[in-house]
Amino acid sequence: MSLIEVGCCAAYCATCPGLADGTCRGCKLGYDSGERDINKARCQMKVCCIKRLGTAHTCADCPDCLSCETLRAFHAKNAYKYRKYRQSLEFIRSHGYERFLEAAAECKRAYGKLPKAGCADTRKGAPVNTSKLNREWHLGHRMPKNPTLQQRLEWHVEHAKNCPCRAITGKIAEEMKKRGMPIPRYPA
Repeated sequence: MSLIEVGCCAAYCATCPGLADGTCRGCKLGYDSGERDINKARCQMKVCCIKRLGTAHTCADCPDCLSCETLRAFHAKNAYKYRKYRQSLEFIRSHGYERFLEAAAECKRAYGKLPKAGCADTRKGAPVNTSKLNREWHLGHRMPKNPTLQQRLEWHVEHAKNCPCRAITGKIAEEMKKRGMPIPRYPA
């Protein structure tokens, strides 16, 4: 299991019969290698996510996730699975990808039953933040469109000071380490 098997909307593509039989290439497969052209993709959510964040991310990593009209419209569709995709995004934001992939391994479809996002993780030493999201801060502090690496770093540092919704991980954490910057912790 890997993040490439998690769709931008947080659908767990690894369980998709279409992906298994080759009739579907998944949400992200092929874009990182150049085999597929993101400019030809029809899904607005996928185009935005991959262009903005790359294939190692989902919309859960986007600083505009809470106010995104494309996501809101997607989650508002009248079907059970769209509510489940929203729950998956919330779970990823609360618990991170490692915990999501562990839980999703039990899924039989592109969505499944996940532990509640606000529940404490009982695994010894598991870093889970169950505090509430600072919605006001997020709405007032959007990341600029097509941000530079420096803008992304600055945004994440301020985010960590003001909102406990998720830890700094991935490329941003790696870049902070490279630059000798301390990785900020959640606010108390």
